[in-house]
Amino acid sequence: MADFAKVALTGKLPTGKEPRQSTVNNTTVVTFGVGVYTTKKVDDKYAIDYYTVEYWGKPAEYVLPKLKPGVKVQVYGGMHMEEYNGKDGKKTYPKVRATEVIILDETNTPPKHKEEAEEEQPF
Repeated sequence: MADFAKVALTGKLPTGKEPRQSTVNNTTVVTFGVGVYTTKKVDDKYAIDYYTVEYWGKPAEYVLPKLKPGVKVQVYGGMHMEEYNGKDGKKTYPKVRATEVIILDETNTPPKHKEEAEEEQPF
């Protein structure tokens, strides 16, 4: 059995960086960032780790219009390290190749307990 890194991230798309769409061999690729709170604190605030996510194919085309800064998402997929040449030499960063992206907004939140839902009904 081959080794692999499987990940599940829940976080928000950062502001100031819109998702990018490209095409590789006639397949749509959507690349976006996800910020995830960590357990370490800096100046009494939780630090945020940022991950680059690639999502391929028709599902990526469907989810692209919903990917806006501040939107909360769940991402499932595999992680690998990407290399690039920076001004200080070779650098690496983690990249997630998503197999599933779920938008967690007001219309796609998990159902509440029955008692809580009944209390919120205005009628």
